[in-house]
Amino acid sequence: MRSEKREARSEMRALSRDLINRQPCVSSRLNTFPKSAFRYRSAVTLIELLITVTIIAILATAFLGASRSAMEHSRAARTKTTIGKLHGLLMDRWQSYETRRVDVDTGTATLTGQLRAAVRLAATRKLMQLEIPDRWNDLLVDTVENQLPSTVKADGAPDWSPVFGFPFPVRIPYPAMTTSYLRRYSNLPEDVKQIEDNQ
Repeated sequence: MRSEKREARSEMRALSRDLINRQPCVSSRLNTFPKSAFRYRSAVTLIELLITVTIIAILATAFLGASRSAMEHSRAARTKTTIGKLHGLLMDRWQSYETRRVDVDTGTATLTGQLRAAVRLAATRKLMQLEIPDRWNDLLVDTVENQLPSTVKADGAPDWSPVFGFPFPVRIPYPAMTTSYLRRYSNLPEDVKQIEDNQ
């Protein structure tokens, strides 16, 4: 009995030896591959680095484009808001001229009817020109060439401004706002071309 068991064990060992020799195990097959294929790499390849840099560049370009357009939209909205505020202020000032009293000095001339209305209209237009000027010539009695800043500084702001277009002298008092404009004009450099180019 013991001998049979021993024989069976030896047969089993021989059989297992045959199997091992015929078909190598997985671990032995793995060992046949080159070591570099299974070695852990501690660095990246140049291709991987280029792909990463390209992806980052595409994302940065998209982000910068979106942020630039957002900044332009916000700048345009701010400009529209500023224009709206200026328009509101100018329209309020413009509407105030309809009912505003204008002091007119006509000397000894007596005004009646249509002539009185024409003088009031011309005086109101002159007042608008003095308070909301478009250029320095709107404030000065004469041109910039004939009325340099030094003359305004020497003479001081005049008390009255002439209203032209009538056979008799018509004038209105200078408003306080115009006096501050003329004070600023008197501090400009004595360069006619520069004043006229930038007025």
